Amino acid sequence: MVSGVILDHRIPCLGLSLTENFHVNIIKEGLRCLGLPVGPWLSRFKAAIYQKRDFESDFWVTWEEGGGVKKRERFLLGELVKKIAVISPGQKIAYITDVTASTKNCVKIIELAKAADILFIEASFLDSERETARSKYHLTAREAGELARKAGAKYFQLFHFSPRYADRGTDLVTEAREAYKKHYRQP
Repeated sequence: MVSGVILDHRIPCLGLSLTENFHVNIIKEGLRCLGLPVGPWLSRFKAAIYQKRDFESDFWVTWEEGGGVKKRERFLLGELVKKIAVISPGQKIAYITDVTASTKNCVKIIELAKAADILFIEASFLDSERETARSKYHLTAREAGELARKAGAKYFQLFHFSPRYADRGTDLVTEAREAYKKHYRQP
């Protein structure tokens, strides 16, 4: 799912997030214990899960054995899921650039990036140049780190540095990391 918000950079600018569907991974040991082969039926099985089919419904596993012998076995979908699948959440990625740290923007950014696995966020200036950042409608590294922390982002990546920091990118990263860690508690 793709989500977006309109942010202020003197002109409208988009902040975006992308949230993947959940993942279905097959437990090969579970297949072995049930005597089931790997095959095309696994695509139907995964599709049934992604389509959110009723876990109380029947699911038929079909396959061919040597000599063209066709085999079928009936399972309840939910029971088969428990025995052969691990379902894990998809990742969320958020992208924020060309924004000022106004209250309105910050509220939107935090909501959009909430619980992001990865937040790509601009950090154009050090906090010592906050007034320059404001006049150019950009974030400081400290603001980027604070927004990442408030959103509960698991990881963040800075980019869009002012050219004046061509040889000082680590200063921006250090400032953002300090702001992220300050008062941060793991959920």
